[in-house]
Amino acid sequence: MFSLKNIYNHYIPKEARHNFMVELIAYILLGVSNGFVIPFFYLIAKQEFDASPFWLGVMTAAGGIGYIIAFLTTGFIKPGKELFAYVWTLFLGRLFNVGLVLSLNAPVFSMFIFFSTCIQVIPMPQYGIIIQNIYPKYCRGALISYTRIVLTVVTLITTVLGGYLIEIWSWRPVFLISGIFAILATLILLKIKLPKIDYPKPLPIKDYLIYTFEILKKDSLNRNIIIWVFVFVLGVQLTTIIMPITQVDILKVTTKELGILNGICTVVWIFAYWYYGIYIDKKGALRAFLLSFVIYIISIVFYIFAKDWKGLILSFIFMGLYKGANDLASFNLWITLSPKGKENLYQGMNSLWVGVRAAADVVIATWLINLTLSSGAFSTLREKHIFMYILSIGIMTLSVIFQYFSYRKSFDLKRN
Repeated sequence: MFSLKNIYNHYIPKEARHNFMVELIAYILLGVSNGFVIPFFYLIAKQEFDASPFWLGVMTAAGGIGYIIAFLTTGFIKPGKELFAYVWTLFLGRLFNVGLVLSLNAPVFSMFIFFSTCIQVIPMPQYGIIIQNIYPKYCRGALISYTRIVLTVVTLITTVLGGYLIEIWSWRPVFLISGIFAILATLILLKIKLPKIDYPKPLPIKDYLIYTFEILKKDSLNRNIIIWVFVFVLGVQLTTIIMPITQVDILKVTTKELGILNGICTVVWIFAYWYYGIYIDKKGALRAFLLSFVIYIISIVFYIFAKDWKGLILSFIFMGLYKGANDLASFNLWITLSPKGKENLYQGMNSLWVGVRAAADVVIATWLINLTLSSGAFSTLREKHIFMYILSIGIMTLSVIFQYFSYRKSFDLKRN
């Protein structure tokens, strides 16, 4: 007989059920928060405050700066204290979501988003360690995908609703509601129960730094990932900054239309989570990681030919596939690469390079965008945008080719 309880008992291992339910509730609340604001950050920045590429770049760089700080803070957090650090750092970051309603101009709006995003990224290495300890390895990818599916379903519903509410109420009350739900989602996580295990002794910060950088010397796979993803992310940063400008200045996309596009993206995202959660457990995270990059490149191609918001539908479909695949693959990849007893070293080191490449690439991308926009080589704004999309596609394609030849012997990696 069909029963949600039977399905739950069948697919969720007994030892993971309590923590899975805690995460599930937290992700439901977070989905409400995300759906109301995240799809509209860049659009509001451009429409309401006429934010320049510089301030859009500041918003984009936030995650990178957060990951750099994460590398430093990870060395100070004692093994076994990851949950405390994770929850209260998230709480502080999400307070800035509430502060967004006080924004009066582009710099203030952008800086609120910068601090909110930056601070929420800082405890991501601790979250990776928590997940590594509370979910069994054989089904970790699937369990993570289930919580992400729920998050994405709720985000879908509230994204469509958010687009309409912003037009009716304006963005400030909607963003305030979002901030409140984000804080509630954070506090729920205090209910997570960590298993009793023998945690490694904390390293002195000097040794932590030395051992962390030795990974680059000894682990060629990790080193290759760092190098070639750096190149790929330059293309990603170019498109991340230029896409909302294209949407507003060229395609004249409204918040309602963006809500529809994001709704389509999110439906596909849900499917991608389900498919790639199973795929990663069977085929490994590295293979899915590279595949997600190919999907992202395809999603950008449609911006070259779009005449209005409907021309972006296929782009948002592929973007949904990319988000599901890349989110699960990258998170599981860092866990897979982290041997037992060295989790904080690997998590911290990879956080550092995620941050370095994001911060460096956004500076390079902003410079390239401003250079192109001020260039007299193109007669129209659309031609300038098309050039930047073609440039980014070329950069990302080159990276994918070199990544394939660097990783192909390691696709079946199963370290942890």
